[in-house]
Amino acid sequence: MTSETPIAQQAGAAVTRINQLTERMLTAARNVGGGLADAHERALRSLADNPADLKQSLEWVEAR
Repeated sequence: MTSETPIAQQAGAAVTRINQLTERMLTAARNVGGGLADAHERALRSLADNPADLKQSLEWVEAR
């Protein structure tokens, strides 16, 4: 049994769904044109490698 809060569980599930969707998008884009998919993948990896960049974007969204 985990001690995660319901919000943490929902967030984890959302992250899983986003990752699955991203993988599907990348696969589809590679089938159409590899350059676009590679650029998208690099952008996502950049965000993953620099979480501070992602946090700034989320704070901007929350401020609106």
